[in-house]
Amino acid sequence: MSALSASKGVGELAGPSLRLSVGGDEGVLRARPELAGRVREALEAYYTPIYRDMLGLPDWKAHVEKRHHEDANFEAILDKAERHVIGRRVGPERDSRVLVVGGGTGADFNAFALRGCRVFAVEPSKQAVGAARLKAAMLGIDASGFVEGVGERLPFEDGYFDFVWTWTVLEHVQDVEMCLREISRVLRPGGEAYIGTVDYRQHYEPHYKTHVPCYLGKAATRLALRLKGRDPAFIDTLRFTNHKQVGRKLRLLPVVAMRAQYPWSVVMPRPTGVGQKVVRWITDTFDIPAVQHWLVRKLPLA
Repeated sequence: MSALSASKGVGELAGPSLRLSVGGDEGVLRARPELAGRVREALEAYYTPIYRDMLGLPDWKAHVEKRHHEDANFEAILDKAERHVIGRRVGPERDSRVLVVGGGTGADFNAFALRGCRVFAVEPSKQAVGAARLKAAMLGIDASGFVEGVGERLPFEDGYFDFVWTWTVLEHVQDVEMCLREISRVLRPGGEAYIGTVDYRQHYEPHYKTHVPCYLGKAATRLALRLKGRDPAFIDTLRFTNHKQVGRKLRLLPVVAMRAQYPWSVVMPRPTGVGQKVVRWITDTFDIPAVQHWLVRKLPLA
């Protein structure tokens, strides 16, 4: 994507419509609440095969239903990240250029857009991109910057963004190191990235939403899932990321990486049984939260 095509963004919220600047000309996008039914259908079409068929969740309908409220749920995540880690709101006062790596169906994208950011997103699933754009249209948000792509090959110029956000995405990429290099590349000198990633030294798999010994590796995790009557195939699509691994890769980049710790990461069901309680004690005692949080600042030019 050229600098010209990467210059379309969202400006400030003005009354019931979103005022934006596209190529220097100001326009207005109106919210389209009549699209709500189509948005619901698009979200259900995307998430039902994942939760019901791929992950085999017994309560898959409830998880699909949660996706209809994902924008509000993500607002809570972003508010906590800004309060505890970033230390400020990302948005209107700076007209920040923000990139979401792993845009999903648009909750992250919309939250930053409604803060007045000039926001862009990449997402590998064409179906998810379609749902995200439809939802943005319903809200009156310009989604021209929401594109199909992967974190290992970000379609933007070097140093273009003030801020990059990626939330529980690194475990899904094919090459973690390349994705981090790309995030560093597209950040301007002094720009920041917020990276939240699952730490798989855990007793819980957050996609299957069940207690399994991820800390013993993929083979043990697959076996445990089979014993629970679940199809473990999705495990093979994941990178079992952890704090030490990500930290080593960040140290290879021209960034200052600060690990952030606070207790709100992911609410997991409390373990039952003596064995699972022992594992929970180990992970708590040895400082292995479910999600690791990093605030990364790109070094200024010498």
